[in-house]
Amino acid sequence: MDWEFLNTRGPAYDMRVDFGMAMTKLADRISDAAETWDRHYEGVDIKGFHRNLSVPILRPRMPGRVCKAKEELIDSAFKMIELAAGPSGMIAIAISQVNAIMLPRNPRKARELAMLDANVSSQVQFISAIKWLLHFQIFDRILERDVMPYDSLADEANVPVSELKRMLRIAMANHVFYEVDGKAVCHNRFSWKLARDGDVIHGLPFFCDTVMPAIGKMVDRTTGWQASGSDENNKTARNLAFDDDLDFDEFLAQTEEAHGYTRLMSLLSSGRSLPSTYSTEMTHGTIDWYSLRKGAIIVDLDSRSSCSWKLAELFPHLRFHVHAPLDTIGSMRSYVKNNKPDLLNRIEFRSPDQAVARSADIYLLSGLTHRRTNKEIAEALTLFHHVMNFDSRIIVIEPLLPKRGWSTMAMEKISQCRNITMWQLQNCADRTLEELEMLAKGISEDFSIESHTRRSNSMVTTVVFRLFNRVIE
Repeated sequence: MDWEFLNTRGPAYDMRVDFGMAMTKLADRISDAAETWDRHYEGVDIKGFHRNLSVPILRPRMPGRVCKAKEELIDSAFKMIELAAGPSGMIAIAISQVNAIMLPRNPRKARELAMLDANVSSQVQFISAIKWLLHFQIFDRILERDVMPYDSLADEANVPVSELKRMLRIAMANHVFYEVDGKAVCHNRFSWKLARDGDVIHGLPFFCDTVMPAIGKMVDRTTGWQASGSDENNKTARNLAFDDDLDFDEFLAQTEEAHGYTRLMSLLSSGRSLPSTYSTEMTHGTIDWYSLRKGAIIVDLDSRSSCSWKLAELFPHLRFHVHAPLDTIGSMRSYVKNNKPDLLNRIEFRSPDQAVARSADIYLLSGLTHRRTNKEIAEALTLFHHVMNFDSRIIVIEPLLPKRGWSTMAMEKISQCRNITMWQLQNCADRTLEELEMLAKGISEDFSIESHTRRSNSMVTTVVFRLFNRVIE
């Protein structure tokens, strides 16, 4: 086995690697190790082995070749996961593990959770180390092809060299950066890509600085407010961690962390920029926009993305009403005026409290429902129900939680991490398709799902609602 070729810590993990060959070799190693493991346990009775027995049971001594096979199995599996996930995917998985292990859901399991799994607890330190390296701009101080001595790098960053080594070696243990002769460091493929990944650069510090303190207050949040069943967005774990009564939007405005939050949500959404994903899915994953009549009105409710003017640019026969927060209307109008001035003839910007057009062809809810409580979503759907006609549609484009077993284990971890993160910050969360439909049915049985689509490697789902069996007043 060509070990150096598969050594993800070393130069073999640079841009010249044939990853198809690397994946094949790792798969062969996993297969060989699993076969050795399987043959060993064919003759061993493991039915009587129980993890929770208070009296330890002496198990058969494991031969050296089986121990080696076990280590090779674990090592190769980790490397294959990291190769397949890529740098940002690896960070997203690590964040999901950190959130899971720091959040005790069942007090009876406190003893088990106190003895953290070695791999998961290492992810806490890994995430913290990457945040430290980003803060001191270590990624940027090392040029792509350069080898930089630890002493020089520490002087340039104005940090103790011993601390720099500790942080870098935690990163190296997770295949980020490469040590040269024990005296210097250089980029490998993972570190070079992470240095240019905006979701990691801005989203990961937000997770460390804002989400991790909130994680530690989830028990206090439940015991303090569970009697009222409160879902108010100023009674959250984040409020307790920061000792304030701000709602989440006010907190983001005060701390200027809105960008960090958006980037974290993108990182926890298959590593794709959510605004661009919304725009793509809006265009290609919903309806046939060309089939709409000339002059059809599209109402974009509480827009915080560029979906409307992207659609306006692609489909010149449509008109748009964009309801946006007052503090963003000016910047949105300026952007369109400076980049696509012709679109201003077909886009009308409105404040949230202005009337919503009756009988519009499409009502858009793009990237909105996960930021709203059930009550707020019900109010929006009630408004739509009053102004829609038989031909109107509501298009929801949101990250929705997949059914258990309908997605990969990695996607399941990341989606649940995203879900609990929103709850910790603002008492809101992603919903399943069924939960979204139940909210709509709770307003009126006339609401029915016309279509819904979700790509297999994405959380973002498009849902089209229509009214059926409605009696026109």
